[in-house]
Amino acid sequence: MKTIRKTVSLKTFVTTILMMLAFAGLTFNLGRAGFVGDETEQWYTPSQQATYIVGQYNSSHFYMQNHTGHGYSGYEGYEFLSTNASAVWNNARGNLSTLATGATGTIYVKTGTYQVDSPWIVGKRTHFDCEAAVVLNVTANLGDNHGAIEIDPTNVAATNWRISDVLINMNDFTGNGIYSAWPGNSASQGQTEIDSVYIAQTQYGYWGMNISSPFIMKMSNIRISGSGGGINFPLSLNPYVITGNSVFENVYIGLSHNATIGVMMGPGDGTKFSANLVQWNRLEVYSVGYYNCTGVYISNASSLGYIDFVNFNMETGNAYGEWGAVIENSSSINFWGGLANRGFKINGTSSVIGINGVTFKDYLDETAGTYDILINGGYSWGTITSTTSTTFDKVAGHVTESRGSAVNATATTFSISTGFTTTGGPTFVSCSFNTTAVTGWKWTTTAWTVTITFTGPNNNVTCYYYFWKQN
Repeated sequence: MKTIRKTVSLKTFVTTILMMLAFAGLTFNLGRAGFVGDETEQWYTPSQQATYIVGQYNSSHFYMQNHTGHGYSGYEGYEFLSTNASAVWNNARGNLSTLATGATGTIYVKTGTYQVDSPWIVGKRTHFDCEAAVVLNVTANLGDNHGAIEIDPTNVAATNWRISDVLINMNDFTGNGIYSAWPGNSASQGQTEIDSVYIAQTQYGYWGMNISSPFIMKMSNIRISGSGGGINFPLSLNPYVITGNSVFENVYIGLSHNATIGVMMGPGDGTKFSANLVQWNRLEVYSVGYYNCTGVYISNASSLGYIDFVNFNMETGNAYGEWGAVIENSSSINFWGGLANRGFKINGTSSVIGINGVTFKDYLDETAGTYDILINGGYSWGTITSTTSTTFDKVAGHVTESRGSAVNATATTFSISTGFTTTGGPTFVSCSFNTTAVTGWKWTTTAWTVTITFTGPNNNVTCYYYFWKQN
């Protein structure tokens, strides 16, 4: 019988171990083949990449630490230690590298709850990034022209700030959730961003966000609730024309007080402003149990720019004085799709308003009965456009209406009398059909007749029409 050796020479043992380590190293390197860069490169977490880190030291103290991790023995190894979270934040922001364009750097806030008894200032090029479950808990009145987070207005030459992943609880104290008197012109400095922010328990008379003249801004995944208004762009400083090139998407605003507004845009002094290429995508304003609320209020937008609302929803539970949108002395405003649980009011010298694919229902104004669009004031009407999927029941104020149905058994054209008692064709035409085989339509008009031409079958098609014109 052959016996198995029970001893191994030291040389063989060492050689075997080295071969195993070499193989393990090869396997590890193969596993990292998808990474770009040298294999000795260090891979950093967001907190390691930040200029400063702000966090909770214990139940009573908050710390600030720079990216090197070096601090002072008097601060338990941190660069700054205090019982006041606002003081810690503002100390970090004040220590960022200061260029002509403002404080530059990223402050990373660790998970925790931080009291706010004075505004947390964000510099012109400060990035405010948060770990999961960061709560800013307001504990004192902040005042009219201030906010829990406040954009430093001292330098207007550049803007590249960012705020992300934070819950701001206003606790019904005075002040705005995010406030800026002048974010500045970021055309040469990059886009400003507000992402994944929830602002709660706003006080009546204040706003979740009160930001003047946003320019090249992206705002996404926003929720605002409380007794105050939602988002205000007061546009209160010259030059007004810089407002634009911005996208706001996935914004939900819950109104919990009478006479509040979801989104407000317009200068307070009546001066016209240009908001070129501004788009709201999936804005929802919700109000149940409160009166005189408005989803969107726009005043004094000039015809030099365009403001588009895509998939806008205004849902309310009461009728008195509530509006999906109020447009005043403004031009070039377009609504594309969505549900308005309240009608639109168009005031003053507004013109060129597009309402496309919007479903209106359940409207009741405080004085004039039921309708979808109310036109008030000394009106200078340009155009209003509509698609077949826009549902109107009635337009009131400065208009004459006509509605009915017609059947065409042999052609794809309807010739319909306007039904008006005075000469002149309609300003607005809305049509629907008894079959989905109709895939499109267009209309023309003469003094007494509207001609509707559709694409689809040429037999037994019923057209349900609605006309109105400005008086």
